[in-house]
Amino acid sequence: MKTKYLTKAKELEGLPKVSDFKIVEEDIDENLTDGEILTEAGCISVDPFIRVLASKNKKYQKRNLVMDLGGWKTICKVADELCWYRVDNLISNKDITKGLGVVGMPGITAYFGFLDFCQPKEGETVMVNGCAGAVGSFVGQIAKIKGCQVVGCCGSDEKVAFAKSLGFDEVFNSKTEKSWPEAIKRCAPNGIDCFFDNVSWSSTGIGHYKSNE
Repeated sequence: MKTKYLTKAKELEGLPKVSDFKIVEEDIDENLTDGEILTEAGCISVDPFIRVLASKNKKYQKRNLVMDLGGWKTICKVADELCWYRVDNLISNKDITKGLGVVGMPGITAYFGFLDFCQPKEGETVMVNGCAGAVGSFVGQIAKIKGCQVVGCCGSDEKVAFAKSLGFDEVFNSKTEKSWPEAIKRCAPNGIDCFFDNVSWSSTGIGHYKSNE
């Protein structure tokens, strides 16, 4: 069996270009050891989403839809610890891209990050930056379901409009506002109870505090 995968053709200089990457085709060993599964990509993101072709893992059967860390490959063989979970009980074959969104890493990050760490209460004010992105947009919607006032910021007027269409109460453009503190005071005059940070350098950060500053 053949597999194709995307890899770098050379080290990047400046913004990535098509010529910086190449597609490689190679043979893949179809013989599985205990715990391994052979998978085929249905759609690929930073968090791959695939279908099981063959399995020697009791948790997964042939043609199950699973989330795994197999790389940007059409066909890959992965060990048990690299296969996260099944998603075919959550979505249909026609909706597999949802496995990369609401029931994938972004949705899980938003759900557990917000509910477990922030522990929102009805009436609190939640601030979300990067609020039009995959995680931030879900956090805002969950916060509204929990009865919170939701304030967001993002990097364009189009993103502001998108966030408001999802139910955010107030949103400002972080690139055009002259003063972020003033923008926050305008959008959240009574202070912020919970801040969900999507744009820190290393990872998503979450803070729970009361501030009018």
